[in-house]
Amino acid sequence: MKRICFIGNSHIDQFKENINGGLYPNVKIDKIYSVGASIKGLVNGNSTLQLKEKILDYQNENSEAILLFFLGQVDIEFGYYYKCVKDGKKYDIHEYVSDLVYKYLLFIKKNIRNKCYIISINPTVIRDIKHNFNVCFRCNNGNAGFYSELNSYITFDNYKDSIFNDDYNIRYNNNKLFNTILKEKCIRQNISYIDLWNIIVENEKVKDIYFPTHIDHHLVVNTPIFTEHILSVIMNDS
Repeated sequence: MKRICFIGNSHIDQFKENINGGLYPNVKIDKIYSVGASIKGLVNGNSTLQLKEKILDYQNENSEAILLFFLGQVDIEFGYYYKCVKDGKKYDIHEYVSDLVYKYLLFIKKNIRNKCYIISINPTVIRDIKHNFNVCFRCNNGNAGFYSELNSYITFDNYKDSIFNDDYNIRYNNNKLFNTILKEKCIRQNISYIDLWNIIVENEKVKDIYFPTHIDHHLVVNTPIFTEHILSVIMNDS
């Protein structure tokens, strides 16, 4: 029995598990996640989500498991804008991404002993950037925004022309940039990388089937297509 573990945030729900009895019936799938988990939080010793501790505890108890890291979406789509608002300036996205990837891979190198893979993030499916703002600074599904210490005085209108002014194409390219730099650095550092981008995108556009019909930042996924692709990569590496 092969054991794999997806590590990330709410986006790992796209890795459907209804594969038993299918192509890979002898695979046990575990998941470690925290809503809103990010790379920044992963390397923050004071993170309240304690994702690092969960990962290391799991690794200590499951030395044979293959770890599948799926982080970065929150950092690019929300954390970047929060940092810009907090510091009062629009950061260069290339510099932000490069620093993020450096910290991500440094964590892997320093802490992970198990065989592991890093999975590409998704292209954004957020059509209206006001959703990026609302997730950061307003209530979402009954929960406070991720960065509630600023909620009381931040308004979208204050920043719509200076920070929350990226159109969809810019934000699509930001996610793509993250994957490009991440893949390049993974190859250089001999860290296994799994690319899902071309499953989701066709002719530089997200396929319609993956767009939510309501305001959301998660892909619509109703089949185990991503899980099966990842397992096929793992099996071919064995």
